[in-house]
Amino acid sequence: MAIFPIFTLPIYLEAFYCMLWKSPNMNKTYLRVLIIHVLINVISEVYGFLLIRPVVILPIIGLYSKGLLSYIEMNTFIQTFLLFFLIQINAAVILHLFLLRLNIMIPITYKRLRKLGKFMVFFIYIAAISGCTNFKMLIEDQNYAKQVWTVKLHNNIPSNFWTENYVVSSGDSEKFTLFLISCAVTFIVYGFLCAIVTALAFYFLSKSKSQTSNKAVEGHKMYIYSLIMQIIAFLVAYQRSIAHNNILKMAEFYDFDAQDRLIETLYEIAHWLLIVTLPIHFYGLYCVFWQSPHFHRAFVWPLGLHVFLSALEEVINIAVRPVVYVPIIGIFADGIFTSTFNINAFIQIIFIILLVQLNASALIHISFYRLKVIMPITFRYYKLVYRFGLIFLILIYVTSTFSIFGFSLLYEDQFEAKSFYQQKLSTLPKCFWQENFVVSTGRSANFEVFIDVATLFLIFHVFLACAILAIAHFILSRTKSRMSEKVLAAQRSYLNMLLIRILTLLFLNIIPFSVFALAMKHYFEDPFILMFSIFLSSTYGAASTLTLILFTRPYRNFLLHKVIRKTTNVTTIIKDGIDHS
Repeated sequence: MAIFPIFTLPIYLEAFYCMLWKSPNMNKTYLRVLIIHVLINVISEVYGFLLIRPVVILPIIGLYSKGLLSYIEMNTFIQTFLLFFLIQINAAVILHLFLLRLNIMIPITYKRLRKLGKFMVFFIYIAAISGCTNFKMLIEDQNYAKQVWTVKLHNNIPSNFWTENYVVSSGDSEKFTLFLISCAVTFIVYGFLCAIVTALAFYFLSKSKSQTSNKAVEGHKMYIYSLIMQIIAFLVAYQRSIAHNNILKMAEFYDFDAQDRLIETLYEIAHWLLIVTLPIHFYGLYCVFWQSPHFHRAFVWPLGLHVFLSALEEVINIAVRPVVYVPIIGIFADGIFTSTFNINAFIQIIFIILLVQLNASALIHISFYRLKVIMPITFRYYKLVYRFGLIFLILIYVTSTFSIFGFSLLYEDQFEAKSFYQQKLSTLPKCFWQENFVVSTGRSANFEVFIDVATLFLIFHVFLACAILAIAHFILSRTKSRMSEKVLAAQRSYLNMLLIRILTLLFLNIIPFSVFALAMKHYFEDPFILMFSIFLSSTYGAASTLTLILFTRPYRNFLLHKVIRKTTNVTTIIKDGIDHS
């Protein structure tokens, strides 16, 4: 970590050079905010890698500093607070960049919207600064908190645990729970604002296409895409620093009651979330099958299959209620399929994975069809590529279906596997000995084979989907002289929508499953991240369908037409009902 800035600082120097001397036509306000954003990134990296170097040892809720500031005996809590402050401000600056880009696209006639944007900028910075005050909720009496962890871990604690440099929290207080909730709310609001501003930017860009040159439109799009990638990089980069330890060997005590409370909270949210997501799926299916007169049937069916599987995956996930307890490698199915139909938990999990696999295959199918449409018939190897693609699609669907039999590699004698955990752990979940709790020790060679094969399969799906889109963009750029501006813009728009759906698949489905795979190998064991990732995977379908609706013009126009007409009718009725005498 200490030498990492040697490789990254030249990138920042190049960025500063480009912004200061190679951006003569860029808006001055936007350029200043962009420079501040890069400067905060530099400060955060140097501060985090050299001055703090925070280390977390699971399952202890706390950290200690190994950086230069620890040598001058600066309080670890203050060091961490400053890092948290930089992250918050950086997030606010990214949103500021989004709003500035949106402000450039909004026509001058939208004065109220411009004023609202300025107000939002002030609100974002105030919220970011005030959000840092939540950090004081973590302050506890260190003697008490460390004594709690000493008892929990049976005195099996790190060597520097009782030094002043090691700051911990017991995790039992209500303030700690409030801190986690406030962080989650901040994260959700941040993502929501980014999504809203991005959608508005694309909306105004499409509205002003006739008044703006193609070069300016493409420039705006590239800036929006770069901002989206910055957000993705921001979310991926600022994760907790973890010093890996095999927790199963280090600690024998786990608070399964706290994990139960966390699980119940997440699933209660998931039940209410269905009220929002199911209408999205129904509207998506309606649009695909009844509002797509210009789409070819060969494209409509995989598109409809993708939306249907997304909806089914979400409903089945709620019906199964997969539950994971740290550090046990296993899943407890606590849903209606167990209580009413008494279906084996292993079969339920396999069915969920099958839906995920088929959904990913349907997305690749859609991408391949778009490639086929873009590819000119005069292409020398058109028929060969087309036939090869059909064979490849059949193989994708077949392998996705039959790959679930790889789960048989995880199956072990349940009595022996549960006896293993009974010896290792002093406490067990209340449902541990129930039949619908399926576990694996993770010690067999088959387990390692399963993890490696599953990882390769996920990487292959992502690579294939991205490769098809890259080839489609390449063919589109080579054949754009033969297409009209309208057709070219439509093809690009749909390819961009597919790219966003693939990114959605990556961040809301594949990454959560990767988190689960890492947890199975004990690379980290945070119950909140683990259960939240499983909860997050259930929202993938709604996010993908919503992307389809917002980025497909016929569906978006139909939705806006219906909403605007209904709103206008309601407003008219209210006005007519007012007595102006």
